[in-house]
Amino acid sequence: MTVDDLYQQLSKEYNLKCFLDIASISVWPTRLYEVFNSLYQSEFKVDDRLVFYSSYELSDDLLEHFYNAANQIDISNFFIMICSTHNIKQRLHELCEKCSKDKVPFQSKVMDLDTTKEISNNFVVPDTLCTLPWMHLEVSNKGNIKPCCVSQQVLGNIKKDNIKEIFFNDQMQTLRHQMLSGSQPSGCDECWNLEKLGLKSPRLKHQPPNKQDWISKIILNPTIKYLDLKPGVVCNFKCRICSPGASSMHVQEQAREKKIEINLPEDWIDSQSSQIFDIIDDVNDIYMCGGEPFLMKNLTRLIENIISKGRAKDIKLHYNSNGSIYPDFLIEHWKQFQCVTLQLSIDNIGARFELERGGNWVEVEKNIKDLIALRLPNLEIFLMPTISIMNVLYLDEVEDWANNLGLKINYSFLSSPEYLSISMLTDRAKQLIFTKYKLNQSPGIEKTLDAIKKTKSSDGSLFVESMKKYDQIRKEKFFKTHHEISVAMGYHEDD
Repeated sequence: MTVDDLYQQLSKEYNLKCFLDIASISVWPTRLYEVFNSLYQSEFKVDDRLVFYSSYELSDDLLEHFYNAANQIDISNFFIMICSTHNIKQRLHELCEKCSKDKVPFQSKVMDLDTTKEISNNFVVPDTLCTLPWMHLEVSNKGNIKPCCVSQQVLGNIKKDNIKEIFFNDQMQTLRHQMLSGSQPSGCDECWNLEKLGLKSPRLKHQPPNKQDWISKIILNPTIKYLDLKPGVVCNFKCRICSPGASSMHVQEQAREKKIEINLPEDWIDSQSSQIFDIIDDVNDIYMCGGEPFLMKNLTRLIENIISKGRAKDIKLHYNSNGSIYPDFLIEHWKQFQCVTLQLSIDNIGARFELERGGNWVEVEKNIKDLIALRLPNLEIFLMPTISIMNVLYLDEVEDWANNLGLKINYSFLSSPEYLSISMLTDRAKQLIFTKYKLNQSPGIEKTLDAIKKTKSSDGSLFVESMKKYDQIRKEKFFKTHHEISVAMGYHEDD
């Protein structure tokens, strides 16, 4: 029987809404979802049918793909028919029980079809897929627009480009295509490198729990739902893991050191706030960094405008703060938003915090306790320590402090500057860390140890050079507050 014969025969019994070779929907992970989405109706007539055919044997994975797509697009199995040269009726029943919300299996017909196009295996959603290119953009403190905060790919600049146009430009389309094809774009190396160490990358942190949700709710409908905004570099800290590109205090220090004048990058958000409001109706999450976001008045004006627009109840706010500012001017605003998440960059405690980050630990600790005492039902506070050579030996103390306050911890791992990364530990430092945490069963520390085991060792010279530089400029003594790791990395008091 030819394909034309099959079409003529079925047309006499049914109203064919589609008649497609299964090979045509096996070449791309989203193709079947796109077909179902284009054919979706709230109601079908009893004789309507969506027909798919093939002369090749159909795998269980492919049939599950059909069921998953029908589930997600909400098309009743009753209207879907699969014509094959093999009897798949029993398998369709079994797979329907296993993975379909609709307990009526697809209809099937066994037909003696002429050879059709060969089925490929490209319908599988690749494990390398990241949802962020379909829903997220970062605007850096220089106005550069990127797919996310760890991407190395600059798409444009909000000072001269339209953010909505950039979201759909050729670069973004290419990135999405690469993701769906299973490749690992070079601009995403930070995530791939973290995953090689067995660590949870930003890509993995943003995965929805269900792969089919990726396609039906995100990939078929690219929309800017998540904005990561860094409007400037105003900051009251000069963290050793930071740089002039993200801290005005670093800029001032560098200017003094080099005896030159360095201008701070101009905040872009005031001049380009209209662009943000052009897309705000679709946005669900806004992540705000700095610098220090609580020192940036333009971010406060932004959320005031969101409130006046009536969107606050639908938006989740996320702040990344160093904890040095108690944001009393924001508390009443926060109450109007769906949720407020405060991520505190606390890498260490006490004197070690002050050396690594800056500020006054007593004041920072008081601010955190006061924020906890607010007990706002929509406010979630947790620590986000960045693990580096400086604090890796003291994570247990940070965890004990956080546990005493009832705070959850969400670790991140430093990748830049590389000389502070745990990938640059000396053999002696590694042994010190493994010995200290030998009996520690903290999941975060266990993951850190696993990652360290996968790294090569360094001689510690770049780390020592960095610590000496900051000690000299700031008249501090790293080996005094961090004595054990300092010695293990090769930096001694008499150096």
